[in-house]
Amino acid sequence: MKLIGKILWWDTKYERGVITDPAGNEYYFDSSSVRLRPRQKIQRNTVVNFEINKGIKDVPCATAVTLPVNEVRIRAERSFERQRQLSFDL
Repeated sequence: MKLIGKILWWDTKYERGVITDPAGNEYYFDSSSVRLRPRQKIQRNTVVNFEINKGIKDVPCATAVTLPVNEVRIRAERSFERQRQLSFDL
């Protein structure tokens, strides 16, 4: 199941970082789990789609990380903010 998240931080030297979901949960990821299109790059605060890697039990990890293309990026950002607001309201 695809989830939506935002890159909390990214280390370009070691190519690893953390994604946060709208509820504030954090997921470790590295370049092996990222699928980029040409001219896309990973940056802090970028909205991404990802799946939870259920094969790793000790640390919550993201896999199949993708950046939405320009046409859907704005919708994805709005969706992330709506979900984040809903999680705060609960």
